[in-house]
Amino acid sequence: MGADFLVNITNDGWTDTYNGHYQHYSASIFRAVENGIWVVRAGNTGVTSIIDPKGRVTATLPILKKSFLTGEIDTSRNVETFYSKHGDLILFAALIFITIIVSGLCIGYVRVKRAKV
Repeated sequence: MGADFLVNITNDGWTDTYNGHYQHYSASIFRAVENGIWVVRAGNTGVTSIIDPKGRVTATLPILKKSFLTGEIDTSRNVETFYSKHGDLILFAALIFITIIVSGLCIGYVRVKRAKV
């Protein structure tokens, strides 16, 4: 809705494995790419980083490192993506497509059952 960048302040202490930390962190990279904007992520026990609109990490702190992170973001590098322009249109189209397929399968199943009776 017109944001220049996202800030993700997160508590990754809920997971007992480093894999959980990195899985949660990778979602921030996807958010940057799908929206075409910068993501600044601050994790209390997870990864802290600055991610550009193409998903490249420009600055980072590792897991469990007590420190601070500074960096710059250049909002002129933001890009308009299909998702930022149209939102969940793809999701709705997929739901309609799945509904049509399931409806067709159900109708076909009912016809086969009636033909056997």
